[in-house]
Amino acid sequence: MLIVWDVGGRPHYDSMGPAQTIPFISNIGAESLKPLFITGCIVTAIFLDCAFASERWLRHQARLGRNTLTTDKVLAALTIVFAVVGTVGLTMVGIFDTVHYPTAHDVFILLFVIGYIISAIFMCWEFHRLEICEQSILLSLRDLLTLCKVTAKTKSSASHIG
Repeated sequence: MLIVWDVGGRPHYDSMGPAQTIPFISNIGAESLKPLFITGCIVTAIFLDCAFASERWLRHQARLGRNTLTTDKVLAALTIVFAVVGTVGLTMVGIFDTVHYPTAHDVFILLFVIGYIISAIFMCWEFHRLEICEQSILLSLRDLLTLCKVTAKTKSSASHIG
């Protein structure tokens, strides 16, 4: 979209601020390429949601570390819920352009950004909990191996004595 703006002689759109020299893609989308802008917003939202859903599916299929605790499952669900909130915001950003609906456009940008930021926070929290869980499992396995070695040495020492 920026290339089209550049090739078109770098016009100053009505939706741009007076001192603004480079438009936001929202400005270009509102003025001349609305179908492309809406399509781009929707395709981006779909791919972002597919990334979240594939991570969830891979965990369910045990290709990634499984969510074993209820807290982890709740965090995963909240990640997806807020990703959907971000998706709604991004889709509405494309529909409500800056020329005809400046306030709604700004509200939906805020919804988009906040939705995905909160989703990312929940995802990081989930990963952190999974990492702690994984580390405790590894420590338990290490302790078990140590115990087996000590037991084996004790048995071997006892058999040499008797």
